[in-house]
Amino acid sequence: MIYEVDDGKLVEVRGNREHPMTRGGLCVKLKDFHDHHANPDRLKYPLRRTGPKGSKQFERISWEEALDLVSSEIKRVKTEHGQGAIMANHGSHHTWGNIGYYISTAYKFFNAIGYTRVIHNPDSWEGWYWGAMHHFGYSMRLGQTETYSLVEDLMKEAEMVVFWSADPEATSGSYSAFEGTPRRQWLKELGIEIVHIDPYYNHTAALLGGKWFAPRPGTDAALARSFGSCCHGAGRAMSRHGARLAQSGQEVRRALEERGIVVTGAGNKELAEEAPHAYKDVDRVVEVVHAAGLAIPVARLVPAGVLKG
Repeated sequence: MIYEVDDGKLVEVRGNREHPMTRGGLCVKLKDFHDHHANPDRLKYPLRRTGPKGSKQFERISWEEALDLVSSEIKRVKTEHGQGAIMANHGSHHTWGNIGYYISTAYKFFNAIGYTRVIHNPDSWEGWYWGAMHHFGYSMRLGQTETYSLVEDLMKEAEMVVFWSADPEATSGSYSAFEGTPRRQWLKELGIEIVHIDPYYNHTAALLGGKWFAPRPGTDAALARSFGSCCHGAGRAMSRHGARLAQSGQEVRRALEERGIVVTGAGNKELAEEAPHAYKDVDRVVEVVHAAGLAIPVARLVPAGVLKG
């Protein structure tokens, strides 16, 4: 940020256009920071209420007096009302600031004095935004350093970055403008392969390029479980030795010829090993794969011939 000072007074705060990440972007909460800084109602020291609530009657006290007052009230409340009489909660932003959030010194303090903890209600947007903090592109720290050193490690070690159902160019930047955009563009400059998995060809895919996979809606879980693959055949139900014991090659040949299937080029031993009963029922395999959500049947093919290598 760039601060403009006139005669010792802060008169303007603006983004730095030369910054390699923010490119001059600034959170809207800081647009009028200079007005808050000089606001005559801004609290600069501890105050103690001297009149009824709502009377706006306060007197200035020292920090020592303020700390003594707080500690004495903590002791009084616990003595009069029990160990769990003090209740504490926190905000949603678990990496924002050092007091009052998921990971903070606030919990060390409350654990030291003893308290009743309020189980925080999960916010509807936590999953895609804060819950995705390990996802490259959602790494804004609201003024803090890069908590998990993800960007540096990724640029050095990654061969591929996958944006799975992620469009940070359209859904990121609510606090720090498009801070992640130049970082993602570094991927292209370094030659790191980029893959996008989204039914919709989103803004990030359009900007960065790379490979785009568009799964049918509702099939993304199957894609994740199967790494984008599925069984290509029924698979054996019997070992080759077991198949030879179950039916001879001559018996298999006769049974196939009765069905109008011509067999040529195979010896009786190999024919017994590759008999139809030696393999799983392909219809049943398709049913299982479909029921598991790994594939969707689209066509049934009947081969005119089979070549066994």
